Amino acid sequence: MPIHVLTRLEANAFEWLVPGLLEEKILLLLKGLPKNVRRQAAPLSETAREIFSRLIHGKGDFYTALSQAALDVCGLHVPVASWPREGLPVHLKMRFEIVDEEGTVLHTGRDLRELQQKAVGIHRDAAWEKARRRWERSGFTSWDFGPLPEKIELGRDAYGVMRYAYLGLQAEGAAVSVRLFADAPSAREATRDGLLVLYQWAFAPILKGLRKEWTLSPSRRAGGGPSDALPMGAVHFLGDLREAEKQAQIYMLRELFDLHDPQPPDEEKYRRTIRELPPHLGARARQLWAELKAVLDARYEMSLALEKYRRKSAANPGALERLQAVEEELVRLVPPDFLTKYRSAVMRELPRYLRGLARRAERAYVAPEKDRQKWSEVATFVARYAKARENLSREAPKAALDFLDEMRWMLEEYKLSLFAPEVKTRLPISAQRLEKKWAEYEALIGQTA
Repeated sequence: MPIHVLTRLEANAFEWLVPGLLEEKILLLLKGLPKNVRRQAAPLSETAREIFSRLIHGKGDFYTALSQAALDVCGLHVPVASWPREGLPVHLKMRFEIVDEEGTVLHTGRDLRELQQKAVGIHRDAAWEKARRRWERSGFTSWDFGPLPEKIELGRDAYGVMRYAYLGLQAEGAAVSVRLFADAPSAREATRDGLLVLYQWAFAPILKGLRKEWTLSPSRRAGGGPSDALPMGAVHFLGDLREAEKQAQIYMLRELFDLHDPQPPDEEKYRRTIRELPPHLGARARQLWAELKAVLDARYEMSLALEKYRRKSAANPGALERLQAVEEELVRLVPPDFLTKYRSAVMRELPRYLRGLARRAERAYVAPEKDRQKWSEVATFVARYAKARENLSREAPKAALDFLDEMRWMLEEYKLSLFAPEVKTRLPISAQRLEKKWAEYEALIGQTA
């Protein structure tokens, strides 16, 4: 395997081995499961043969396909991450040889990800160094280095394969450097953070004033009266306040400059933002901060209500059980790291979901059995969603990830319709619509598997 293509490879493609070894691999994976689990697959040799016959070699992620086939063949539910792959014998793991541009073997091994980390980090040849001398520069606080191509050719290796290097902007302290990267994802990830530095320099005078308002500490809040401050307990769930404020500021900057996603170095987009954003920056920043604060306020009110109903239910185990379930929903909805998980479109919806959850807490206190019955209507969909997320491989297509994300928020709307119908849903929602959506997802997975 030429070293320069190493980072472009996906490890899951090599889990399929060659067809002649696959049935043996399936059998040993079944044998490696806990006894109480593998008992459902007995007799194992016949089950392995049947699973093997259902698999289409090389199509999609092997372990995702294996989990689905095991479920279809014998009703065995094994999450993708639970297959005992570490216990496989050596001959059932693909062996890799990593060679340089001349064909000299640099590394060998059977763990592709380990080889990717090891080999690419240390291998630099004459072509790479020549490209570095031409393209890499340091110490920028604005886009003064001209247009950058997303990738450059380094020439062909001994096997005739074209080699590439990828350009990105790397944040280095308070400045930015143009650097070469071995793969496009690394270059795009770095560029997102590099652009963040450049934009902060470009908008420094405006951001200086805005940052004074971006504090989560009520005692340090600039401007505004008491009604504009966050309650003292509103940020306790975030943990360390200093780190939380850092995350809040990064969230604000990424939203303002559209930097949540990794991206290539695009000079045209950068200059368009510099040109068009200033008249709207202050208003947009205040809107984003108001959205964030509304989430914290609503979550705090919800936690106060939950505590009140808990105290009132001290002698009612049934109510306490349902209130515990509501609290678990609260933590899932707005976890301590929600600032790194959500974008503005979700932030705007969270207070509505939290209001619905507060209504549910009140009703669970009054009639816990009704809450349990209503949850039974949504539990199947929640479990199905959780299983789909669990079974999704690291190399899953973006379309599948986006689809599951859409499904997650449809579930929140469905919960509103069941537990707090007076809080209006964003879209028409029902169990039938969820079933239809789930069928679409299964069709999508079938196409991309």
